[in-house]
Amino acid sequence: MNACQVQVASGGYVGLPIEVCKDLDIKEGDVMQLVVVNGEIHLQSRRHNIRKAQMLYRNYLSDNASLCDELIQERKTEAAHE
Repeated sequence: MNACQVQVASGGYVGLPIEVCKDLDIKEGDVMQLVVVNGEIHLQSRRHNIRKAQMLYRNYLSDNASLCDELIQERKTEAAHE
């Protein structure tokens, strides 16, 4: 973990050092999510949150699973029981 100092500007604005932006692939115009956790500021990119969600759900899928195919099969099964 790299630490750096930033200064709070007028209006509460804090700039991100260019090195941090490069390391995290943050570009101008990217939407970030700011979360306060136990008095700490966590800044996350939308891209990071999507990857994190994909990794969480990947654990619940079989290697060859297709959510679309599973949904279609569920609907067919439900229709057969009606």
